[in-house]
This record gives sequence, C-alpha cells and structure tokens, in this order.
Amino acid sequence: MLLLDGKTPKKSSFILIGLTFLYLLFVNALDTHVPFTKSFHLFELLYLGMVLAIVVSQTILKKELFVGEYLVLGMFTLLVLYGVISNQFLSYQGMKYAFLDCITLSKFIIAYFFGRLLVEETMINQIMLYLQNLVRGISIFLFAALALNLVMPLWPTYETRFGYTIQILIFSHATYLTSTAIFCLLFLIFKRGKYDFIYIGINMVLIILAARNKGLIFLAVYLFVLILQYLKKQTPIWSLIGISSILYFLFQNIISERLFSTETAARSTLYNNGLLLANRYFPFGAGFGSYGSSASIKNYSSLYGELGFNQLYGFSEETTYYLTDSFIAMILGQFGYLGVFLLTGILISMFLLVRRNQKYQSFTLLLFIFIFISMITENFISSSYGVLSFALIGMLVNQESEKNIQEELI
Repeated sequence: MLLLDGKTPKKSSFILIGLTFLYLLFVNALDTHVPFTKSFHLFELLYLGMVLAIVVSQTILKKELFVGEYLVLGMFTLLVLYGVISNQFLSYQGMKYAFLDCITLSKFIIAYFFGRLLVEETMINQIMLYLQNLVRGISIFLFAALALNLVMPLWPTYETRFGYTIQILIFSHATYLTSTAIFCLLFLIFKRGKYDFIYIGINMVLIILAARNKGLIFLAVYLFVLILQYLKKQTPIWSLIGISSILYFLFQNIISERLFSTETAARSTLYNNGLLLANRYFPFGAGFGSYGSSASIKNYSSLYGELGFNQLYGFSEETTYYLTDSFIAMILGQFGYLGVFLLTGILISMFLLVRRNQKYQSFTLLLFIFIFISMITENFISSSYGVLSFALIGMLVNQESEKNIQEELI
C-alpha cells in the first residue's frame, strides 16, 4: 500500500511517516506552546484518516488476517457490547458521550490495524531505520533544550523529587518528557551505530531528570537488556518478567501508596473506586463514559456524585485534573472484571502475534513493558503515545520472509 511499484518506497510516504511520528511524540508540546492548534483537532483527524485508510486498503488489497487478529476483534467487540449494555441499563452517561468514549477506546485497535494492513513487509526495516535516524535528531534537540534550560530557565518547574528539581522542558508535564525519551531509547536498542550510546546516555539523563517512577522502572529494565546484548545473549521473556518482578518489589511501597492506599491520593482513589464499581456491577461495570474516561469529564458523569467525587479537589466538575489518571482503573470501573479479562486477552494476543518477528525481539518486549507500566499510571492506550505504540506493533506483526532475512544477513 505504501509502495510505488512494490519495491521502491515512495519518498512522500517517508515524509508523512516522519511528520506523523514527530507529531505523536510532541503533540503535548504543540498544544502547550501553540494552543490554537487544538482547534484543528489534528489527533481526531489522524484517527479518521487511519480508519479511512484501513477501509480503502482492505477494499483494494483484501489482506488476510491472522487467527489471533480475529480473536482481538472478537474480544474488542464483546468489550464494546458490554459497555453499551451497561450504559443503557445504568444510564450514568448519555448515548452521545458513550459513543465518543467508544471511539476513544478504539484508537489503539485502529492504530494496530493501520500499522498491520498498510505497511508492506519489505518496508519494515527501512521505516525502523528511518525512525531511528529521527530519534537521534530528537535526542540532540532535547539535550540542547536541557542545556539551555539549565543555563537560562525557559521552562522552570518547582516540583522536587528525589532531592532535585525535575525537568519538563517543552512539555506541560514530566510524564510527556519521560515517554518521549523512552521512545528514543526503544529505537536505539537495535542496529546501533558507533555513537548511539551517546544518544542512549542523553535519554537516560532526561528520564532521570524527569523523575517519574514509570521512567525509572523502564530504565532499569532497559539497562538489563543492554547488558544481555553486550553479553551476546538473547532477551528471553522470562528474564524480563523476572527483573520486572524484582523492580515491582523494589518500588512496591510507592505502588501501594499511590494505587491502593486508603488516603485520597489521585490514583489510589481511582483504583479503590474502580474496584468498588467492578464489585457493585459485577461482572460488567458501569458502562461507557461513566468513570475515569475523557467522556466522563466532557459531560460530568452522574456516577461521580454518588461516589462523592464532586467534593474532592481534582475530581470535582470544576477541577477534573485527576479523573483520567489511570487506564486500568477506568477499565475496572466502566467494564468490570470481564473488561479487564478481555483487555488482557487482547494484549496477550497482540504480543503473541508480534513475537513472530524475531528481528526486533528486544524492541517489542520493551515496548510492551512500557505499555504495561503506562497503563497502570495513566490513561495511556488512547493517548498519542499509545496510538504510536500500537501502530508499531501492528507494523512489526508483518513478518518478513526467510529469504529477505537471509539476503540481509549476506
């Protein structure tokens, strides 16, 4: 679909891919410093463009899907049906906003099939190396911004963590700087050049200075993978699961305090009430647009009044800062335990599909770890970083033929 004659990539395609990649990494910075761009609804237009591209490509090419992808579509359809049924019975949100919530939730599915259906197998390596070059430029840009900010604070912050003042640079919050730096690290995990460890070092410094727990946990796992690569070992999934478990225990006090404490910390409030709703409306949850989603803010959910959120700073209708702070809490509240089960099934199916691509094994494993960490700490899947993540996963499911792999090795 993105080839001119089946062999030669279109130059315009790479320009479009590069611009989209940059936009998804820097959409928060763009909205922060050029706020009028919000009125263009670029992210929504990108979603619409992906949907239309999928429809057109399948009409023309009729690309075959894997069995696992039919499972993904089936489980997502069930998730949507349960959300609609709960919405109709409980009526915590109107149908208009429930529909908008459904559209928002579908972004990661659309992104996956966009990458899967519109990228030819022969383009994968070229795209990955092209994006790797872009990442080197992004790293230099962010390092220059950091140096400038240290000399002349253009983007000052007053939050202190671990004994030092954090950095956010051109973003509105440190989590966006962290996610952008993590994506840079991801693209420096394969086919590294002579000086790529400099770029890796730059992004590690950015993550440390942003001081987000998700970034520090990811950084530890990333270092582990680098050590395995240095020792010329494979990156077995069980080793990553093992070190992730160790890191969980190292950070369990932070996780317990932020997610499950009885205090009114933002995420713990969301998780505790998400569990409450999952139990109350077992097994379906409260339905689309009712809890923890952007739609529940646009038309303030009546459920929040029942939960007493309207009396809490950061959760009230006037101050909705924390209501979308966790994707998992939203799934629990809106879709219940069944929703968590279906979402887990979708992610496992995608992971098993992308594991076919052995050439980018470390990349895909680290990408899924990043997705998992981010889902716990923020509403990630429907964000620009989530869309980018799942588009890359879909693209990498396109396994190249053994012949192409052997030719490259020669």
